[in-house]
Amino acid sequence: MSASPSRPARGALRLAGITAMALTCSLLIAPAAMAGPTPAPSAKASDVGALRAVAACDANGTTSTDSALATQLNGSLKAKMKGYMSAYRVSCARMVVKAVRDRGLNLRAAVIAITTTIVESSIDNISEELDHDSLGLFQQRASWGTRAERLNPDWATNAFLKKMQSKYPDEKWLTAPIGEVCQAVQVSAYPDRYQPQAGDAKIIVDAIVASQAPPDPVDYGVLDFTLSDSFDSNTNTRPVIRYGNSPMIPIIGDWDGDGVDTPSAYDPTTATFHLSNNPSNGQSQYNIKYGNRNSIPIVGDWDGDGKDNIGVRMGYSFYLRTTPITSTTETTTSYGYGNTNWIPVVGDWDGNGTDTPSAYDPATGIFYISNNPASGDADYHFKYGNDYSTPFAGDWDGDGKTNIGVRMGYTFYLRTSPVTSATETTRPVPFGNTADLPVIGDWNGDGTDTQGIVR
Repeated sequence: MSASPSRPARGALRLAGITAMALTCSLLIAPAAMAGPTPAPSAKASDVGALRAVAACDANGTTSTDSALATQLNGSLKAKMKGYMSAYRVSCARMVVKAVRDRGLNLRAAVIAITTTIVESSIDNISEELDHDSLGLFQQRASWGTRAERLNPDWATNAFLKKMQSKYPDEKWLTAPIGEVCQAVQVSAYPDRYQPQAGDAKIIVDAIVASQAPPDPVDYGVLDFTLSDSFDSNTNTRPVIRYGNSPMIPIIGDWDGDGVDTPSAYDPTTATFHLSNNPSNGQSQYNIKYGNRNSIPIVGDWDGDGKDNIGVRMGYSFYLRTTPITSTTETTTSYGYGNTNWIPVVGDWDGNGTDTPSAYDPATGIFYISNNPASGDADYHFKYGNDYSTPFAGDWDGDGKTNIGVRMGYTFYLRTSPVTSATETTRPVPFGNTADLPVIGDWNGDGTDTQGIVR
């Protein structure tokens, strides 16, 4: 609402001029200038508190979760949006995050996109042309698309991401400064405004992701395992193995102790592991139901006998099956480690021949490595890669000790310095496409793990 006009000031008479003999003369009187109405501030798209016409972001409206997150975020944000989040603005941010996830991109893309919307529109889907002919969350001009397209958060986000990827080929946006990426896409007259909002953008993305259930298994049809025996090969060095069907989750293990890992699969809809020492024939040798439906499957050598066994993570608890996969009986050991939303990472961290589950926090990009996870304590913890990367583990140099890695975009980043080291050395290995699922294993029995993908 614009401010009311100020009341004109009364004309205060003042002498225009006087001489020593002017007492008998008429004085010239000059009235003071009258103050005019105070102009209403012009509404700009970037004004966080301005009233302007907006379009819905989610056609289904806002949710109770949106409202709860708005309250939470107003207490945790530190920059422009602190105290200004609403259920509506959370719903708009939620739709941006969804578009990024649907595109199969690392969630750093969501942080970049949300940073841009904070600066450009205060996360409002603005439906009136305040700055030239710009519209929507990203304030895209008419050259970007039609009015309907620019006011569609999914279309607008994908248009932003497409230009981002064209400006930063080979996924260089994963490591470039966030403010720099925003400016490269938007070409703003105020390039310095983006980076200060990146921290809040991450807080918003983290809160939205944490509030959502894990995505449903992607329908990949038949699982195609494409594997390489060489770090230096960016394509498969052995025939593609077709094993398992959607919505099964690919797993890798040395089930018979011959030193060679083989692809297998876990069906989350039935909580059944389908294991094979010869997956190229498409047939499973062992079908074992273990844990609850939609548990997270894990694989490791829990007893040091040289053979991998299965397990699941349910909530924050790990359940390890201690009877061999050849046995129809079942014994289990269990313990809690990490938090519910952390991702399991399994490895033989000290080279004693026994694997132990550890965990990766996607919201911070920190690995919590433990040789005795039953104690609940981490022996080593360090950040590696970007937040929300895909974590994995393997023995990259054949020394018998597992190391960590992450996949960002289509590149595998292998940490080659030991987990005991405070220094960091890395080997990047491009392999597959961004939407592919990464797998790690010793495919030829040489004692060294190498990369693979499943599509």
